[in-house]
Amino acid sequence: MKAPLIKHTPESIREYINHYQKSRVLLTAFELDIFTVLHKSSKTSEQVAKKIKTDIRATDRLMNALCALGFLEKTNQKFKNTNESETYFVKGKTDYMSTLLHTAHQWETWSTLTDCVKKGTSVFQRPKHINNRDIKWLESFIEAMHYRASRQAGAIVSKLNTLGVKRVLDVGGGSGAFAMAFTKAIKNSTATVFDLPNVIPITLQYIQKNKMNKKVDVVGGDYHTNVLPKGYDLVFLSAVIHINSYEENVKLIKKCSSSLTKADSLLYKIR
Repeated sequence: MKAPLIKHTPESIREYINHYQKSRVLLTAFELDIFTVLHKSSKTSEQVAKKIKTDIRATDRLMNALCALGFLEKTNQKFKNTNESETYFVKGKTDYMSTLLHTAHQWETWSTLTDCVKKGTSVFQRPKHINNRDIKWLESFIEAMHYRASRQAGAIVSKLNTLGVKRVLDVGGGSGAFAMAFTKAIKNSTATVFDLPNVIPITLQYIQKNKMNKKVDVVGGDYHTNVLPKGYDLVFLSAVIHINSYEENVKLIKKCSSSLTKADSLLYKIR
């Protein structure tokens, strides 16, 4: 193996290693919703602390750190968002980076990496099955998946051959971003999102928010243990294959095939 092109010095190594500190400051501020509290306003750290119910001194130190990182501005002891923070970190904004909540949750698992390498398996004590995890984690996870999918769905659907397709089954469809994209792209089509029972209420929120209730419906279940609904012209899988074993994927693809209306129907595997 060739030596890396980048030559590290003790100083550059320390800088590299300490990047986690900057990341943690931003993720904590995002989790505490500091940027939303400062939306279109200037407030003291004490005012912010009272609003988010945190320690005043600790909140002040955190907000000063955010200033040093360029995410807040401070004038006469009052803080306000920078233009970028106002755009990306305020709830309700079009470009709100909600996926950062999922990143914050990943922090816990990545912190156990040393023990994972020692044992060769995950050591973090969280229910393995997604359907058994707490609602806060689940909502942020689906939001992260939606953030990605909603920005890719239109382009991906436009590249698929959907001739003759009227009914689409989106297995593990999460927020329904792809299901909604299919019904927008294909005239007079409908779609069904199949996902875990605890995910389905979250899926319905996205469907209702986009006013797609008449075009997209839902079915709850586990594709590992339950039979998939039948009568579809196209079965779509996104961000599903990679989490399964080879044997699990063989069984899943067979189930998808059984859901199709005819042998020459379209079966697409994405990722």
